[in-house]
Amino acid sequence: MRKTILLLVSLAVTLSSIIVAVYNLSNSPSDSKNCDAVLDSNGYMHVVWQDNKDGEYAIYYERVETGVNPTFSNAIKISNSSGEAINPSIAVDGELVHIVWQDNRSGIWSIYYERRTTDGVVLVDDRRISEIGNESINPEVSAGNGTVFITWVENESGGYHIHYTILHAVLNYPSTISNPIPGNSSTAIDPQPTCSVQVDDSDGDTMTIYWYENITGNWILRQTNTSVSNGTYYWRYNQATGYNTKYWWKVSVNDSINNVTAIYHFTTREQYIPSPPANLEATTISNTQIQLTWNKGDKADTTYIERNTVSSWTRGSGTLIYNGTATSYTDTSLSPHTTYYYQAWSYNTTDNTYSTTNISASNTTSNTPPTINNENPS
Repeated sequence: MRKTILLLVSLAVTLSSIIVAVYNLSNSPSDSKNCDAVLDSNGYMHVVWQDNKDGEYAIYYERVETGVNPTFSNAIKISNSSGEAINPSIAVDGELVHIVWQDNRSGIWSIYYERRTTDGVVLVDDRRISEIGNESINPEVSAGNGTVFITWVENESGGYHIHYTILHAVLNYPSTISNPIPGNSSTAIDPQPTCSVQVDDSDGDTMTIYWYENITGNWILRQTNTSVSNGTYYWRYNQATGYNTKYWWKVSVNDSINNVTAIYHFTTREQYIPSPPANLEATTISNTQIQLTWNKGDKADTTYIERNTVSSWTRGSGTLIYNGTATSYTDTSLSPHTTYYYQAWSYNTTDNTYSTTNISASNTTSNTPPTINNENPS
């Protein structure tokens, strides 16, 4: 027989009668049973039950607003296991909701616990609290004044015995991570960027920030900021040296109670490879000077020029005569009536790259005419 969770909500109370409406909470074609519910100080009902809608029993939770016609579309599965989970119990203390249940994911019944705020923020997720090795069943939870009291039945030494544990739970919200730079999925980022995030803790807790990279495929801790307050913090991603490459980074923030993590990625830009200079011209000025002019190449910060007396050579084999930002240069102290060859490359200082090709020009200094003197007879 299919079992369904029914919720009775009091709509009005008079001296003579109580009007009660009945609602189907689980609203499922599967079996729903072993319901527990508690009302918080803001008028919300917090309900847990077991349901086998996925083939095995699991624990579901829903917050229901009383005083209005409730809708039941927000049920949350809170037992995250491949085994069965049954017999839930729930308690509320201020703004904290405490839920326990029994679960056989490990092959033996054990007791699990979850803590969340009344507005849905999970603070402790799906945590085992009973010892491994003994069967533990039938949990119950109660809470008040920041103390959580959990009991269960445990099979030990051939018999069943009552066990309990006490937790101390004060509402503490996790820190938040925001405003990542570089932004997630951003492109055209310079290699080795300085990454930053904004961290905030609404409870005023001091935090520890952990920065990770995974260029090897495994997360590696690269920097830790300890005892920090709300603000923006920075880390240099020195390992991100490649061009046109996707890099991942992770930030974890711990406030001594909660831990939150954010994962981001970015893609670095193409490498700046300048184009060669254009229109290099060599004009003879005198028997010892040649004037050079050119147009700078694209992405070029400087123009690098070498001189030689042979027509072709590799960069570094000639005589460096100029490396600067101008577009003209006069080569002086040359020998008369000599042909000089020039090759020019572009250079980008940001990426320390030269153009892959060069441009060349040549010219010959003028000849010095002979002189006649000391004529005799004059």
